Amino acid sequence: MRQRNRSSPAGLLLLSALLAWGCGDGGDDSDGGPGSLIWVKQAGGDFFDYGYDVDVCSDDSVIVTGKFEYTATFGHGEPNATDLTSSGGHDIYVARYDIAGSLVWAKRAGGSSGQDMGLGVAALSDDAVVVTGSFQGTATFGSGESNETSLTSAGNYDIYIARYNVNGSLLWASNRIARDLHSMYSRAVSIDA
Repeated sequence: MRQRNRSSPAGLLLLSALLAWGCGDGGDDSDGGPGSLIWVKQAGGDFFDYGYDVDVCSDDSVIVTGKFEYTATFGHGEPNATDLTSSGGHDIYVARYDIAGSLVWAKRAGGSSGQDMGLGVAALSDDAVVVTGSFQGTATFGSGESNETSLTSAGNYDIYIARYNVNGSLLWASNRIARDLHSMYSRAVSIDA
């Protein structure tokens, strides 16, 4: 059975650890046995970056989401190293790491005003990814892609949900509007297979 791991705000860096009990069959002694650290990665920049949720895909790759400000580097020194730059304030990130801990892709979403956050992530059976969280003002998902979508909040914070394919391309994004102009947050997503 897969374990669902949650991370908490990590100050100046985001740490994602894939533990033996979170992937594979747990029977391979070459990884140090159940509960042994397999890999750990650092991502982020010089300011406050947070990791809020982690999930494991069927191929044992790991998906993480959270928020970052200014510039955050994912996969530093790797072939797929990616620098994400926020549009202003905190923006959303979603990143995928393979079973060995190498960055597969990293994406940003958000807008120029306020705090945009990825608070929950879930992997689907086809290894597509669903992300949820909150945003302020206007947030753009899949910038420059064929399914680029801009959402506008009616209140302080609105809820969004977005789906990315296995390669990190946006499939769709939608929001729930806070009609009473108060804040709405979505902190988790669960998939009923």
